Amino acid sequence: MKTPLHPEPAVSDDKGRKIEILRAAAQLFHQKGFHATSMSDISKAVSLTKPGLYHYVESKEEMLFAIMDHAMNLLQETVIIPAQAMSDPEQCLDLIIEMHAALVMKDRVITILTDEMAGLNPEHFELLIQRKQEYFRLLRGTLEQLQATGKIRSLNPTVMAFSIFGILLWLPRWFVPGGDLTRDEVIHQVKQVIYGGIMQPS
Repeated sequence: MKTPLHPEPAVSDDKGRKIEILRAAAQLFHQKGFHATSMSDISKAVSLTKPGLYHYVESKEEMLFAIMDHAMNLLQETVIIPAQAMSDPEQCLDLIIEMHAALVMKDRVITILTDEMAGLNPEHFELLIQRKQEYFRLLRGTLEQLQATGKIRSLNPTVMAFSIFGILLWLPRWFVPGGDLTRDEVIHQVKQVIYGGIMQPS
């Protein structure tokens, strides 16, 4: 039997239903691209009429921003805040690499959607850029601290920071859950690659 449409959702279910809609939208944006995905596609995916869908969201752009903002909130909670609380830069770098890698391999679709930032309006685009820059400054500052102690090579901190982010952000594109390597094995080897490139020989 076909799942019935729900043109007028119950108010008490709004929060959970909106999360369901955002996850479905994220999957569609990932599969088809933001611009190629229509509101009709999203409404069908969650068994709502288009009027029912507009009860929860005003536009595709609002959904895209909500998804990306959610991804940044996860990053803030699991990586940035714990890293900022650490006084040891070596432990801080280790936490950033480990927790960021674990996060992007767990929520693969959401994290990949950072490629769709061009679909955001200027205000939302700027908000996300500011949050990303805060994270970048944290990583670069950590690398600068390690350089000051002589623990890492005399490479440009900006180059190192972007290179580390490049490795981490590419993980969800090739990592296959249930494949030859477990998440922990991947994280361990990613650390070896990064540390092998930036650390001073012991």
